[in-house]
Amino acid sequence: MAAIEHVVSEYTGLLSAAHFTLFGAAPWKMHAEKALLLHYRNIDDFLLCSDRSDHIVAADYLDAETPRGWDLPTWRTEWRGYMRDHLDHLGYFRLTESRWTPHKCVPKLDSEVRTAWKQFYDAITDGEYRREFVRQVEVRRRELVPFHVRVELLYV
Repeated sequence: MAAIEHVVSEYTGLLSAAHFTLFGAAPWKMHAEKALLLHYRNIDDFLLCSDRSDHIVAADYLDAETPRGWDLPTWRTEWRGYMRDHLDHLGYFRLTESRWTPHKCVPKLDSEVRTAWKQFYDAITDGEYRREFVRQVEVRRRELVPFHVRVELLYV
């Protein structure tokens, strides 16, 4: 239960970073972009990796037989490997790989993660987990409203 606060913080941090990557002013825009990539990597691990016993994962909040219908296809197929290397190394691979263009990439990634998050939440059947996710999202949403960051409400 206590981990939900951290999961929601990662997710809403991603939403905030996406917003400021697109609408922020320099030099903060650059820092927001790096934060976006770190948060996206962590939410990718949370939503799509279920075999990491040392990590908090979506499967921790679902019944074992619940199908995981969500995906992050653009991230998974175009950016996951590249960004994992990009975040860990200053390597020559950056000279030959796809060019990261935030104004083109972020809107699609933002849409995909919002959809996957909603599908994850909808798959939770435990009422206590659902209520705590709602509570934590509301806490973070209120913090971000003054900055015009859109965080959808979850409903019990």
